[in-house]
This record gives sequence, C-alpha cells and structure tokens, in this order.
Amino acid sequence: MQSATRPHNSTAVLMPNWLGDCLCALAVINSNFPREQAGPALIVPPQFVGLLTEFSDYFLIPYKRKNHEELKESFALVRKENFESVYIVPHSFSSALFALRSGIPYRVGIGAELRSLFLTRRVSRSAATRKNHITSEYASVLEAGNFDPAAWGGVQINKDIRYDDYIVFCPGARYGPAKRWPGYKELALIFGDKRILLLGDTRDWEQADDIATRAPERITNLAGVTSLVEAARIIAGAEIVISNDSGLMHLAGFLGTPVVGLFCSTSPAWTHPLGKASLAAAAEIQCRPCFKRTCKYGHYKCHSLITPERVAELAAQAMKDEKE
Repeated sequence: MQSATRPHNSTAVLMPNWLGDCLCALAVINSNFPREQAGPALIVPPQFVGLLTEFSDYFLIPYKRKNHEELKESFALVRKENFESVYIVPHSFSSALFALRSGIPYRVGIGAELRSLFLTRRVSRSAATRKNHITSEYASVLEAGNFDPAAWGGVQINKDIRYDDYIVFCPGARYGPAKRWPGYKELALIFGDKRILLLGDTRDWEQADDIATRAPERITNLAGVTSLVEAARIIAGAEIVISNDSGLMHLAGFLGTPVVGLFCSTSPAWTHPLGKASLAAAAEIQCRPCFKRTCKYGHYKCHSLITPERVAELAAQAMKDEKE
C-alpha cells in the first residue's frame, strides 16, 4: 500500500465492493482528476488495494469491516485524514452511515431510503438506472463531467511475458449461474491451435478444468491460482479476453485489452466493458435482462442463444478494432 504521507486533496471516495464496479468508478475518477494534481483518497475494499496500487497513484485506505475491531480501525484511518468531503459510490445503507460516523462534513451519494438522512447532497435515484452505462451514474455521484466508456484508452502495467498473445477465457461469474455462459468448450475448438489460458477464482477451477480437457496440450487452467495482480498482468498481454459479465471482464476493459463480454442475464447497456476494443454478446429474448442469479424459468435460453460461432466472430472484430 502507498505511504501514509502520499499527498491527496481533502476529498475521499468510498469505492464499490465489486471489482468491476470499482474499476468503472476508478476510470471516471482518472478522467476527472488530471494526473499532475493530487487526486482524491480512495477508501477501498482491502482485497483490491494491491491491484489498485499497480495502476493508480491515489492514496488508498483499506475499508476493513469483517468485525467490530476491523471497523474501528477503518474509522481511525479515515478520521486521521480530516477529509472535508466524501463521495459514496455504493448504494448501501452501511456505506452512508460509515461516511457520517467518520465525521466528514460533506457527503454525496445516491439518495435512497433511510440512507438519505446521512447525506449532505442527495443524487437523484434516476441517475442509477440500468438503462444507461454505470459510469454515467458514477459521474453523477462524483460530480464529474461527461464520461464516454467507449473512449477509455486503458492503463499500462507490466505484462506477464510468459503468456503473451494467449487467448484468455474467464468462464466464472461470482454473482450466480445465470451469468455463466456454457459454451467455452466448443469455443476452444473453434480457435484451432491457439493457446488459451483460463482465469478465475477457486470456485471456477472445476469448470475451467472441464474446459481444459478439450485440448489439454494448448489450454492452461490457472483458475484459483493467480492473485488479482497476476491476473491483471496476464490480461494486459493477452491477444483477447472472452469473459462472462464479471470483474475480470471489466479488468480487461480497464487495461485496454480487446474483450468480448458475454451478457446472459445482464445488460451490456448497463455494464458494457470499457474501451474501443470491447464488444458484447447478448441474446435477443424477451425475458432478459432479468438480473437474476438463476433462471426462474429454468430454460437458460439467454445462454444457448449465444453461439460459440458468434462469440468467435466478435472476438475477431474486437481484435481488429484495437488495431484501427
């Protein structure tokens, strides 16, 4: 983590708990605060501190809250900085209460239910529609200017040269099975002799191992093996990333790597990956986007209507877009 003496202005941002949301918020912050100026301090989930240190110069404060002692530690770290204002990106009641109890006088966030009582400035709930890209909401909360997710140019980090130009599959999705597209095994065959790397967390290992059996001589399963920093360095050097709507999908877009996002139960209008070399696959079916963890009808047509052939076409287009 950065030194406690690193300069920052009097503003803090309480960042989201999901990786993809956190990266989208960071992109808006990067665009709003010129690099030559001290930006805001970021209050972030501790599991993201190492990753954000790789491509951010912002002062980071880990927001620990697993138990009472951790929460007291987080309060102490924030109060020590004497912030004048805080932008609260998450929608939760607890995040607004944390900002209030931290003693920060100016508190901005989405006005929703009882948490509105803790806010100095309440951003209309109409800013949090799933019909517009999530960065539009974050720009409203952060009092930033317009942000175009398609114009995002990515950030540079050291690449893992051992996996240069691999195709990366990210077959997991922490949210639930409705997000997990099942066509990766067939897709691996379409890519012929291309080398493929599988990334994810420990819960994705079994699914990734099953995919790897299709072509074990050219598919490497690293699901559950890498840290977020290691995954970022692999993704930074990938030829393309093909991913379910997940944190790793957003990590690819944030880094500027060509990416195809697979949107089964969710909406690309809301969480399309950042960057000009990012494309999305989504089925045209009346019941989606439902944003559910599981299919209430049991048919999962939002999965089956996205064909491996279509995903391969989009991958070729994304790689072409990067070169243009």
